[in-house]
Amino acid sequence: MNLNYKTRTKKNSNLRTLSLVLVVSFLGQEISMAAPQIAPQTVALPQPVMRFSLPQSVAIVEDAYKAASSPVPASDKLIVLIQDAHTNDSGQMNLARALDEILPKENIRTVFTEAADGDVSVGFFKPHFSQKVREEVGRKLVRQGILKGSEYYNLVGKSDFEIWGVEDKAL
Repeated sequence: MNLNYKTRTKKNSNLRTLSLVLVVSFLGQEISMAAPQIAPQTVALPQPVMRFSLPQSVAIVEDAYKAASSPVPASDKLIVLIQDAHTNDSGQMNLARALDEILPKENIRTVFTEAADGDVSVGFFKPHFSQKVREEVGRKLVRQGILKGSEYYNLVGKSDFEIWGVEDKAL
């Protein structure tokens, strides 16, 4: 009976240790997604003038480029690439806040997104539901990982824009 107790205690101890390692790993992942490291700018290329600025608590602009001279004349279009932490609800809400700063100031009317194909805009719900209902339902869907930050902002934000998925549906 005593040997059986020691074996169970050892198994429980191993299970507790493994559980602790997993919890610490997941916690570290969440922290790393929520607080990106701030690295000094090392690119020597001229940076385009952006009409927006983001609070450091929302996002960090690491690189920004305008089209370079090529056979096609240089464009004045600015492309903004936002890397987001998928299904991290605080990261998705920061993405929505970043879009709130960027879209109106840069006069952007189309947002391209991964993990989707074709027009995935949800702004058509705006006339049918109150702002409060859209915010409550939208936050719940972001927390569940169903909506991304761009879709949330399309649903509740003041800017009108389209969201286009750029994934190949066949893949």
